[in-house]
Amino acid sequence: MPQSAQYPSQQSSLQAQYPLIGEEIFVGLEDEETKIRDQLLGWPEHLQIISISGTPALGKTTLAKKLYHDPNIVYHFHKRSWCAVSQTYQRRNILIDILTSMSGLNKDAIMDMDDESLG
Repeated sequence: MPQSAQYPSQQSSLQAQYPLIGEEIFVGLEDEETKIRDQLLGWPEHLQIISISGTPALGKTTLAKKLYHDPNIVYHFHKRSWCAVSQTYQRRNILIDILTSMSGLNKDAIMDMDDESLG
């Protein structure tokens, strides 16, 4: 990202200069995309968490969505779930989002569960 984009007030002008077209174009994240895809498609000996972090407007969500919908990743995983976590979040809402994004689960039943059952 250009150095002038370090400050939020300048990010919006950069976004106008380099708009995303259908959220498909992101520059500078190709290496990260490949690394994360390799981690997801590999066969680790244990479960792992892969975090995508960085400054606002860097393209983290776009990268995550691209990987989430990647045909190889869709094929590789039996179940997938989408959940966005903000800086201020509630554990219960995240668990509900994860469970309701999976097909075949009854949303009403999930909403009635207590926090421990959701976990």
